[in-house]
Amino acid sequence: MSPPMGEVVSLLQPERQRTLDELDTLSQSMLASALAGDWDIVAAAQPEFETGLRRLCAGQSTAAEAFVLMQALRRLQERISHLEDLAHSQHAELSLHLRRMHRHQGAVRIYQTAAGSGHGHGGHG
Repeated sequence: MSPPMGEVVSLLQPERQRTLDELDTLSQSMLASALAGDWDIVAAAQPEFETGLRRLCAGQSTAAEAFVLMQALRRLQERISHLEDLAHSQHAELSLHLRRMHRHQGAVRIYQTAAGSGHGHGGHG
């Protein structure tokens, strides 16, 4: 028999959630820090965005630079979305698996009950 579903969920869930939380916090704090002019945080978190964000916030970006930066941020956003989609599909899979297990357990219980009552009353008739 496969490992209990609870174990699988508890193994996957925190890891997935941590990744999503980290990305979410990262993108939020990065933009907040950039707007606040706190570039140390941006540099530490997302070095590839630092220069672009710095110039953008200072109003020094050319249209082309801004475009490249927005593309990079969009890619980050897509990565976050992809992870969220992955999380949702994994969650759906786990839910389905759990429902199947519950149904299976229910069927086993019914079978055991039926088998048990069959023995108890014997077929005298």
